[in-house]
Amino acid sequence: MIHYEQMVDWVSNIFGPEKDIIGCEIGVLEGRMEQILLDAFPRLFMYGVDILERGFVYPRYEFIWAHSDEACKRFKNPASPVALDFVYIDGCHLYEQVKKDILNYAPLVKEDGFIGGHDYIPDSGKDDGVKPAVDELFGNGKVRFGADYTWYILKKDIKW
Repeated sequence: MIHYEQMVDWVSNIFGPEKDIIGCEIGVLEGRMEQILLDAFPRLFMYGVDILERGFVYPRYEFIWAHSDEACKRFKNPASPVALDFVYIDGCHLYEQVKKDILNYAPLVKEDGFIGGHDYIPDSGKDDGVKPAVDELFGNGKVRFGADYTWYILKKDIKW
């Protein structure tokens, strides 16, 4: 199972098939996860955030060509705030940026939603900040792990 298939399972189990869902992925790459999720959930609207112009045209999808720090300001705009059901972080893997993405986007997620991501690699030996940032911010034993180095935590389990 690869990470976007894992996301289909999580979204299905957490929200079910009948809920209107708004999601956001930071770090879009080719947009494969968005396409798979949008096909699986007809009531899902997705945002994709990336600094590289990799947007694609797809129903119920909006690409935001910006750094994740800038894009989150758009969601926080008082004139048109956006509440997310989930955010999936798979952008810059440097520790400081992963931590910033979690801190910037967690407040945008609804209480019954989740924050997750990719590349939580134990003992990878490479310069990867995902595991240290996730462990530091959510070291309460409530983080769940899935296939292909995926992770998520329910918003209600965050204690900060």
